[in-house]
Amino acid sequence: MRIFKKQCISLYNAGFDVTYVVPGTGDKIFDGVKFSFIRPGKNLFQRLVIKPYKIYKAAVKLNADIYHFHDPELIPYGYLLLKAGHKVIYDIHEDLENKIKDRRIKGLGYLLPFFAAYVGKIEKYFCKRFTYNITVNQDIKTKLNIKNVEIVTNYPIVELFKRKEADNVRSINDEFTVVYAGLLNRIRGIKEIVDAMSFLRGTARLLLLGKWQDKLYQDECMHSEGWKYTEFKGFLPLEEAYDVIQNSDVGVVNFYPLKNHLFSMPNKAFEYMAAGKPMVMSNFDYWKDLFADCALFSNPENSEEIAANIEKLASDRQLFNELSKNAKFNIENKYSWESESRKLIEAYRRISC
Repeated sequence: MRIFKKQCISLYNAGFDVTYVVPGTGDKIFDGVKFSFIRPGKNLFQRLVIKPYKIYKAAVKLNADIYHFHDPELIPYGYLLLKAGHKVIYDIHEDLENKIKDRRIKGLGYLLPFFAAYVGKIEKYFCKRFTYNITVNQDIKTKLNIKNVEIVTNYPIVELFKRKEADNVRSINDEFTVVYAGLLNRIRGIKEIVDAMSFLRGTARLLLLGKWQDKLYQDECMHSEGWKYTEFKGFLPLEEAYDVIQNSDVGVVNFYPLKNHLFSMPNKAFEYMAAGKPMVMSNFDYWKDLFADCALFSNPENSEEIAANIEKLASDRQLFNELSKNAKFNIENKYSWESESRKLIEAYRRISC
């Protein structure tokens, strides 16, 4: 969604001819953006080795002036395009070194930190050579310590939420609902959110939006006592997901305290804020500072604490309204894609000269 709905469409509307190379079948044009599809990989080897090569071959055929890529496994091909005389932008979503450390890769053991640091140095080496780099927060920019980088944060499209707000009016008598939208896996604390619902004993309902990363973890969550108060809605198109968020009461972001999470800026938090939803979030120091006036914080591995914060928002209407008002104010004045897109467009125009 960040790539197509935000970046591709913003660039197209600014006058750029945009082609999006992505796994799928049957080329098409949507909202002015051309789609060039490649066959998706079925296993890890295909995703990490075969798919990047296919993307590179499709990219070469386009003979574009600027190539903008997001996946670290495309770094070697980005460099080949650079050496061929094209301008190349690398878009860095996460701290790659810390992400590897959090993965617990089998067979590396105590060598994992050294391997992660080595990969981080390789990434930085190429970042210095690419035409430009884009990242999502100051922490990653500081760590890269290079000149050719711009922060373009993945904030929500505020105008879309304003339209949804006009279409969806909730009654104070509606059932109190909690929503989580995003990837459903262990390190995002999904089971703890589901377990929290059992402490609330039917006074609130949980809506889960997204895809399960693995079946075993899904089964584990479904056997929780809180599952009977949970509705799994699956992966929804963007506007349908926004409808569900708009019609909920509280948004939850419950990431585990991994290195790659501690200084992250989760997209869903800003989308909850755009819908005016108070949040229950992991008690990371960075998040407690960033979201201080629109969220309550709890230990992400303590379901009883999570439940207590949800109950507090359900029972204290004054607190609920205050956090909701602050969330909307912050989005409209500081955190919108409408303002961030201007930085992206300016970067493209600058390197196009």
